[in-house]
Amino acid sequence: MYSIGIIIFALIIFVILLLKYYFLNKALNKLSHDIRYKINNKSNLLITHATNNATIEKLSKEINFMFDALSESQKLEKYERESFNLALHNLAHDIRTPLTIANGYLQQTIKNSPAEDMALIKIKNNLEIVSKRLTVLLEYQALLENKKIEIEVINLNTLLKNIFLQYYDRLTDKKFNVSFDFPNEEYYIYNNSDVFERIMQNILGNVLKHGNYFRNRNYFNYFRFNQLIL
Repeated sequence: MYSIGIIIFALIIFVILLLKYYFLNKALNKLSHDIRYKINNKSNLLITHATNNATIEKLSKEINFMFDALSESQKLEKYERESFNLALHNLAHDIRTPLTIANGYLQQTIKNSPAEDMALIKIKNNLEIVSKRLTVLLEYQALLENKKIEIEVINLNTLLKNIFLQYYDRLTDKKFNVSFDFPNEEYYIYNNSDVFERIMQNILGNVLKHGNYFRNRNYFNYFRFNQLIL
């Protein structure tokens, strides 16, 4: 009789534990379903539970807090991105307007100039560089807005010649003996000419800025006996 009572008591405990496991598993499945629904549908649905389990209740609150924090972070990131894009757009507009006016005055001055003025030509070349860099800035803005950059076939020889010639005076002013050695064969690449030109301008800008540093320390990869090897 005593053993039967123990068995019945054990069965009751087992049933209670089984029910607890069932309801706990049901609550976890609902929690998992609500989380997937919230993620897939970007819903503002609060994660709820239908159990008195303190652990499930605490977990639900933590999950809701995490989603709220993530939502605020995404809103802040979107606001900062839109603010940056607007500032970039305004900056490009503020540069383009005076640049257009300056180009207009320069063209008129060149037209009225009796002879070829080297100073005016240098001003013209530098304004063209600013204009192209402005274009790159706009391309960068397009990238931020997930717009595709147009890829085209580029004559690499011609493009490099134009870029290097723009920097010839500045390099010689820095006491570099500049010489160009381009192959006779034409080379073509698929790229965006403005983006590629910007990359080369950055490289040559670093040459102008740091060239003497490397030359004075006997680094001969690009500088050899006061000569710029291109």
